[in-house]
Amino acid sequence: MTDHDWKNDIIMRLKTYPDVKVESGVNFIHAIPSASDGFDIAIAKEANDLYLVHFQGWHEEFETLKDASECFAFGFQKSVD
Repeated sequence: MTDHDWKNDIIMRLKTYPDVKVESGVNFIHAIPSASDGFDIAIAKEANDLYLVHFQGWHEEFETLKDASECFAFGFQKSVD
């Protein structure tokens, strides 16, 4: 995944989750679950070229797109009870 098309790659992967509503803007992607037990997940490219991943109330900055996209994808894993 290149820095130039980071949003397109992530949005394409999100299409495998048909129940997730996806909103995107110039520098962000916001995934909104339809299930009541889900949570919002967002990824944004900040002005300082860091990436911010946000899971409903928690956030972390990442220096690389690879690390940020892996963390973003982690939010879509099913929980193990």
